[in-house]
Amino acid sequence: MLEAQDVSFKKAAHNWIDENQKKVDKWTKGVDKVEGKAIELASTP
Repeated sequence: MLEAQDVSFKKAAHNWIDENQKKVDKWTKGVDKVEGKAIELASTP
């Protein structure tokens, strides 16, 4: 996520997910999918 120093946090997050899709799939396995519902995420150092 060091990329967020050069681009927006949102863009850096999207890039990270694209580059680590297998990891994201493993983390979210079994989680119900929702559409149209906003959530707020936090990032900590």
